[in-house]
Amino acid sequence: MIDALNLILINIISVLGVLPWRLILFILIVLFVFSVIFKFGIRFPLLTLFGLKEVFEPLAKAVIPTKADSWQSLIWISIFSWITSLLLEGYYQVIVASIGWIFLIPGFHWFMHGDKIKKVLTINQIFIAPWITGAVVCLFLFASPTEVPRIAFVSWPIISAVIAGLPKFIKSGSEFKIPAPPDRLELSILLLFNLLLSCWIQFCFSTQVWLTQYPTLRADDMSNSAFVVQLNPQDRPRSRGVDILNEVEPLLQSELANKSWSQVERWLLDFNQQVSTLQTAVMNQIPGFPENSLWRLEGRVLPGREYAVQLLLIWQGPTADANGYYFSKTCEINQRRQVPNPKPTQIGVDVQCGTIEGPISGVPEPTQ
Repeated sequence: MIDALNLILINIISVLGVLPWRLILFILIVLFVFSVIFKFGIRFPLLTLFGLKEVFEPLAKAVIPTKADSWQSLIWISIFSWITSLLLEGYYQVIVASIGWIFLIPGFHWFMHGDKIKKVLTINQIFIAPWITGAVVCLFLFASPTEVPRIAFVSWPIISAVIAGLPKFIKSGSEFKIPAPPDRLELSILLLFNLLLSCWIQFCFSTQVWLTQYPTLRADDMSNSAFVVQLNPQDRPRSRGVDILNEVEPLLQSELANKSWSQVERWLLDFNQQVSTLQTAVMNQIPGFPENSLWRLEGRVLPGREYAVQLLLIWQGPTADANGYYFSKTCEINQRRQVPNPKPTQIGVDVQCGTIEGPISGVPEPTQ
């Protein structure tokens, strides 16, 4: 028997030797707090000395546990766990801080079941404490000191529904039970409602991502949308189609700047292929958004006007108008002349573009 006790003692000492001193200090502090709170109680000699006992005594009665199984005990353990975690580093700090969260969540949920608090948190006969506790659980599971990820918001209704429905599966004590038929209907509605709420929250985040990746959508008219609300409809941003066409103009000018007039004429004969080259060049210059592939640049040489071209930028993505839209810009190509002695000589071309028209509803009419 003595040898067995010696072996157990040696094992305990070896384990304590491996543990860092800060973790050992944490264990000692927790044991001390338990002994002070649950065995000896807390006295306030200094408060009595300064005549402040009457002021702080109601607060003390509210936060100091009168028995071990109380929400105050769980809150105090969580507080001391967090304080002690500041003394640790690495994984030990994470483990001890997580212990604080594990005690805080049931303690906070228990606190909200007090008569006065429960009355305040009941709205239209719906007790909202499970949704508050669910938010705390999501913070514990997913949040970091610098960020609350979207999965925390999406998971919040589902976790809250589980917390709200869990009492229906527990008898008075620690035994589980199968909910009665009326409770099953209530649980089904509760779960489906919160799943729907999670879907709407996820849809909200997805919409924000779409508006970020496809900024042209922000310039569209959302007045008839069932789920997107423009706070200031009169201050919509300018469509990126305008910016893209403005970038095409200097590219067209630089393309023709050093060509002779005969080369320009040959260049215009294959204008469709040249427009495709211009589109590739302009897409390499503008900021890269996924929506760039939804813009299509077309061009045509206008009939009856010598060397005037029309650039058409067509939006192929989703729009509030089922007909779609496009932007148009007309550019005139003229010879640039110089008059040296003894005769005039043609050198290069001038490209002058007009203002952008649009957005024009529909698609461009085909070339005759």
